[in-house]
Amino acid sequence: MPGNACAASVAYSGKQCGEQNGSGQDFPTVESCPEGYPMLAAFLSSDHNFMVYRGFNYLHARCLLYQQDELVALERELDEMDGEDNSKGEKEREKRSLRSRDLDDARAGQPRKALLKEIKDKLSEYDEFISKAKNIASLQQPSKRDYQSVRRWFKNRQPLVDEEQDFIRCKEDLIALRHGRECAGFDGLVERMVQKMNCRLISGDVQTQLSQEPEVVSGVSWSLDGVHAAVFGRHERADQGEKT
Repeated sequence: MPGNACAASVAYSGKQCGEQNGSGQDFPTVESCPEGYPMLAAFLSSDHNFMVYRGFNYLHARCLLYQQDELVALERELDEMDGEDNSKGEKEREKRSLRSRDLDDARAGQPRKALLKEIKDKLSEYDEFISKAKNIASLQQPSKRDYQSVRRWFKNRQPLVDEEQDFIRCKEDLIALRHGRECAGFDGLVERMVQKMNCRLISGDVQTQLSQEPEVVSGVSWSLDGVHAAVFGRHERADQGEKT
């Protein structure tokens, strides 16, 4: 039964917001997806430069501070336990327990073992969370050009209700999933050409590909990934024609 439901969901997704590529596989397109989150997801995944999301730096800091203080309290408790056992000179057994794990574990209730177990669990949670927070912090913010492109699309399409699409306004907290900027220089050159020349020198088949994604500059729709595919694709076809 769950398998049938999953298959039905996939079939619905392909029918409602998908087109077939050359291999016969369905993939979502912005224009064919229903308005709302389906269309927004299709847009953000349509170009690697548009994969922009909240980093939640403040919330990461709050959670880390909370976990950190929990560990500080446990650390203080361990220090107090060690100091108390060390000060009991008249009870050599308690003092010797600091030098032997076996002796310490043999004590009633195993207080130090229980405390260290709690510390270990908290440390594991803290280490895992701080490692993930580090990975998030290492991601770059979207470039000014990419942010303006996504922000402009939000303004024109209004894909979600106001309170749920306000995240795009949190510019300082946004992160880009794309590492580095492949062909960044080429992207900038193409953008300047489009702005100044309004695509007058681009052939019709290239303009068709550029208009598939909503990067709007001076009234012209285009995308950088579309530019790469169109321009370099034409060069490859030309090379193949010369060889034949």
